[in-house]
Amino acid sequence: MIPLLLAALLCVPAGALTCYGDSGQPVDWFVVYKLPALRGSGEAAQRGLQYKYLDESSGGWRDGRGLINSPERAVGRSLQPLYRSNTSQLAFLLYNDQPPQPSKAQDSSMRGHTKGKQLTYTYPWVYNYQLEGIFAQEFPDLENVVKGHHVSQEPWNSSITLTSQAGALFQSFAKFSKFGDDLYSGWLAAALGTNLQVQFWHKTVGILPSNCSDIWQV
Repeated sequence: MIPLLLAALLCVPAGALTCYGDSGQPVDWFVVYKLPALRGSGEAAQRGLQYKYLDESSGGWRDGRGLINSPERAVGRSLQPLYRSNTSQLAFLLYNDQPPQPSKAQDSSMRGHTKGKQLTYTYPWVYNYQLEGIFAQEFPDLENVVKGHHVSQEPWNSSITLTSQAGALFQSFAKFSKFGDDLYSGWLAAALGTNLQVQFWHKTVGILPSNCSDIWQV
């Protein structure tokens, strides 16, 4: 399986970083969902390199163009600044519970399978970073994340509004392992005021009891 690479890119000069869509043109934001490896569906599908793509003008989810590891598509083109020789004005964190080789970090199912921004709650496995000088001073919470620290007292969950460069609003929900309830039925359904249909990775110490008394169904 090709590990999903996620990066937090922070506080760099205007114009130095840009999100690029699958077409190769700048976009305000995009979301990529890597599809699992499938048997008997061609080499790309068998290797788990296909993906779904979404941005502000895509009209919903659509098939990604090419392979997710292509340097010419959305993920590869947007992350190119990380692989250039001069990154002195760039701060970044790379994290994954299955870090790519030849990273020295080992796989860990105990760390957050993280896809969010509120990193002190999701406890990610940081395998590479650059956070020095003024960046470390201005973002002490990220310095703690690099050191493996996380929230140590209530509340065990947090919700914040994120704003893109063009003004699009996104709501971020994050919880720590001591939250004590399911993310979707125990929080998101009520917070969003809607029924939810979800598919998730079932990993818990115990089975949560059924609850049919809530207004919103999950």
